[in-house]
Amino acid sequence: ALAVEAARRSGAEVAVELDDLPDPAHRINNGTPRPITVHQDLLDEHPGLVDRFLAVLLRAADWAADRPDEVDRILGAETG
Repeated sequence: ALAVEAARRSGAEVAVELDDLPDPAHRINNGTPRPITVHQDLLDEHPGLVDRFLAVLLRAADWAADRPDEVDRILGAETG
């Protein structure tokens, strides 16, 4: 696959293997896969920033999981 070859050439590494997650809802859904890529320089120079970004992203995912009606309303407003 082209994406696999591009990842190999660039030296990209898998940070989270979605297939290994125990909850099927985390493995298969409309948003999977949504890879998050971070340039190695950013990770090397600002690891705390990357940590905070990922923490906020996970909090947002938890918020959305707890409020499906609100998510439907927001997405409906965004997509018509």
